[in-house]
Amino acid sequence: MLLSSLLFSCGIQEEKPPVEAKKMQSILTDIHLAEAYSSLIVTDSVQKQTSNKNIDSLVYFYAQILARHKTSVSQFEEALKWYSLHPQLLDTVYNNILPVFDSIKVKNEKARPK
Repeated sequence: MLLSSLLFSCGIQEEKPPVEAKKMQSILTDIHLAEAYSSLIVTDSVQKQTSNKNIDSLVYFYAQILARHKTSVSQFEEALKWYSLHPQLLDTVYNNILPVFDSIKVKNEKARPK
């Protein structure tokens, strides 16, 4: 009985992510939107030829996004590593993000003049 209690108390505990799933969904949603938006911002013809993203705006957007979510760069990087080692949970996070992008797509399609 003592052995089973000891094993149960020292048993494998579920590992928690450095950034919980709902918060990670929010951060990743904002980051992907910033990535898409930055691809629309072209500052000069040279940049357009070398990259389809405005790196300067992305740096600013990332800083604002992480500050908004009260997450440091190191916390976010640690969370990305953690989720990459737990692909099923990362899939769950992205499966919850996709409907957000689908709704944005539908709104944009409705807003376009025909």
